[in-house]
Amino acid sequence: MSILSEETVENQTLEYLVSQLHQFFKREDNFKVGCTLLMLIQHSDFLLNQTQKFAAIILCYELYRNEPIASNPLAPIFMHLLVSYNFNYNI
Repeated sequence: MSILSEETVENQTLEYLVSQLHQFFKREDNFKVGCTLLMLIQHSDFLLNQTQKFAAIILCYELYRNEPIASNPLAPIFMHLLVSYNFNYNI
């Protein structure tokens, strides 16, 4: 995914990344794209740095931004990420 390449993530705004996401993928593919992004986030071999992981999380959020949270199939993952972050950093 060139959207999440190290160079792109380091040199472009989040707004640009989101616009590229919506340009490359159709709305009906949101779930597949979201699952792929989550796999990239969970396997540190694929996304090498924290900036790429952060961008992937933002892109996951953007896929269902206009939907109620109850309709977002990725919502449980956001809770898991928040709990993991909170646990790891003792916030």
